[in-house]
Amino acid sequence: NLRLQKKVANICFAGGQTFNGRLVLNGISGSDRSPVKIKSWGNGRAVINGENDEAIEIENSRNIWILDLDLKGNGRNHGNKTNGLSILQSSSCKVENINTIGFQKSGVALYNCTYSVVRKVIASENGFCGINIMGSARNLSRKILIQDCKAENNPGDPTNIENHSGNGILVGVSDSVTIDHCTATNNGWDMPRKGNGPVGIWTWESDHVTIQYCISYR
Repeated sequence: NLRLQKKVANICFAGGQTFNGRLVLNGISGSDRSPVKIKSWGNGRAVINGENDEAIEIENSRNIWILDLDLKGNGRNHGNKTNGLSILQSSSCKVENINTIGFQKSGVALYNCTYSVVRKVIASENGFCGINIMGSARNLSRKILIQDCKAENNPGDPTNIENHSGNGILVGVSDSVTIDHCTATNNGWDMPRKGNGPVGIWTWESDHVTIQYCISYR
């Protein structure tokens, strides 16, 4: 496990290798011209295996870019109880070219984040949701772009018997979010609760949400 709470430069993981444990950044700020980049380096992609925990958690930070990584968990039915990538109360972050698989909650989750981008993410075999944007109030999660992403085969959260799970892309309690050129397929087939949802791509209690040029099927 690696926990960083002071100013850092880029964090590079050797391509083709697997790193077990979790990476936590709290209170880290890159600049507009020089964001802090967490990425693969060299040949191939690095794998961060969070096992039963998050692979990456970022909180109270700014200008953090997460690029070209594979995030892996032990699986929704095999011990993992978390998100794959969690970004909390942060701004101006970018998630791009990330694959996230095997987390009980969401593959990528942003909570109370602003002015951030989620692009070219493939979220599969997660429980609650592929990509989840949430706020505690509408003006606290806003100005988010989700673009060119795929949410595939996210079956459902086996521990959630009170509400929906197995969603593709979900935006809740947010303002000014665009979901553009994304695909959701084969989600929700193992939701344990009988009732509302799941849905491939949807939003609730939010303002100014645009879903455009997307496909949701099966």
